[in-house]
Amino acid sequence: MPCRIACRCRNKRIAYRAVAWAFCAAATLLPSIHPTVSAAAEFRLKSSSESHGPIVTLGDVADIVTNSQTEIDTLAAMELFPAPVATRPRYVRLREIQDALLLCGVNLTEHRFSGSSQVMVTASGISDVQPDDEPVTFAMTRRAKSQLERAIERCLQQQVSAEQPWVVEVELPSAQTRLLADPSATISVSGGEPPFTGMQRFVVSVDTAGNRQQFEVDASVAVPPASVCAIRSLPRGAMIRATDVALAPADPTDPMTTGSFFSLAEVVGKEATQSIPQGRFLTAEQIRSPLMVQRGEVVTVSARSSGIVVRTAARAREQGSHGDLIAVESLNERQIYFARVCGVREVEVFAHAPRATTASAAGVVRR
Repeated sequence: MPCRIACRCRNKRIAYRAVAWAFCAAATLLPSIHPTVSAAAEFRLKSSSESHGPIVTLGDVADIVTNSQTEIDTLAAMELFPAPVATRPRYVRLREIQDALLLCGVNLTEHRFSGSSQVMVTASGISDVQPDDEPVTFAMTRRAKSQLERAIERCLQQQVSAEQPWVVEVELPSAQTRLLADPSATISVSGGEPPFTGMQRFVVSVDTAGNRQQFEVDASVAVPPASVCAIRSLPRGAMIRATDVALAPADPTDPMTTGSFFSLAEVVGKEATQSIPQGRFLTAEQIRSPLMVQRGEVVTVSARSSGIVVRTAARAREQGSHGDLIAVESLNERQIYFARVCGVREVEVFAHAPRATTASAAGVVRR
């Protein structure tokens, strides 16, 4: 029994010594495994950086400040993310760099960040990308297209006609959009070939702060269709004559031209339903066919069937123009039915011819 107790005590002493040795070894190896926990460091992010390898490291995007040169070298070699392609820079925010350091096992609470909040990383060999370049926004694209389209319109008005409106549409790459969106840019355009419609190529010259650049751009050019316009004021109820209207170019983006007519024949002989001022484009809501039947008038009703015409009289319950379907009322029975206006105080209906039924036809055969 005493021997067994002595054995147990000896085993416990050996176990305690093994645990103590493990703690000592871990304390010795810990600084070499995680050197970043030995001292605090400051990461000063750069505004722009150039990557010289396939992987962007912490030393590429930040200047590391600490007392230990060994720690600086270790931190600078930490890999963050793949390098950008050779034709396009990558914009990296501070939060993305911090997330990458967390994946590397860095305790962010022991270090301090300063400098830029965003780093533009470019691949080695790109020299035409400036640190102040910004991504093209929707507002920049809209402003650049608007300025260029107006410049092309001025060019066409100088070459063709000063009064002719044009509809121009262009598409621009990012570099040209950024150049044209500059508020200080002076734009001049030349080019185009007769008839100056369809796809046209123009040469664009842009002057910015004494620097002149030129490039070619393809634009879709169209002429807005001419619409019917009143050349004199027309009162309500006036009959429109050929001398009252004319064709004039209209802006398709103007809401006043929505539903306008493109032929004089569509409006001549119609009646104005409202006052139309001079210079206003005519729309379907402003005109109608002249009224041939007034409400309450006695009209002649013609019924046609198989070459036979029967006429009677009725009273109109509605007003109508030529071709309108209106309700009429018989004078005797006061029955209401519908008829189509065919003339001044004249309407017509179409009666169906009687058809022999199968039973009546069979009866005739039996007799």
